[in-house]
Amino acid sequence: MSTLMQTALVLATVVAVSGCAGEWSDAAHAPADYKSTYKKISDKCEQSTSHGNKYVLTYISATAHDEWLAGKPLPKDAVLIKVGHSDSACSEVTQYWTMKKTAEAGDIKDWTWQTLDEYGEVSQDDQSALGGCAGCHTNYKANDFVGTPAPATGA
Repeated sequence: MSTLMQTALVLATVVAVSGCAGEWSDAAHAPADYKSTYKKISDKCEQSTSHGNKYVLTYISATAHDEWLAGKPLPKDAVLIKVGHSDSACSEVTQYWTMKKTAEAGDIKDWTWQTLDEYGEVSQDDQSALGGCAGCHTNYKANDFVGTPAPATGA
């Protein structure tokens, strides 16, 4: 067997055993096609000190967009995804953070969080390990715990 064939066989085995990098996790709160199915709610790429100094853009599930715009509490199953980038042009994705609303009672406990790696694989889903998310988001109670405020309506 040639060296090239042996290398190909080893690579095929590694992919079969470990899975292929780049496949979005079915366990993620947000879908892989969030860019086309969600609404972008941050106008510009900004550095976020509370998200590891990554440059971020934020998206919200389409079913929750109108409530967010109106400054109303979001519906159950609303999902936000904050996309972390290594550069100020927001072109190199390095991480994702999601928050999903599980109830409509208006409490921080109505939200669950995840972190995902650059491929969309869930890297943290343990809510006790993600306590920092809830700790920071309690500061946004008036905005249903969402840190990205709706734009001013001018009214």
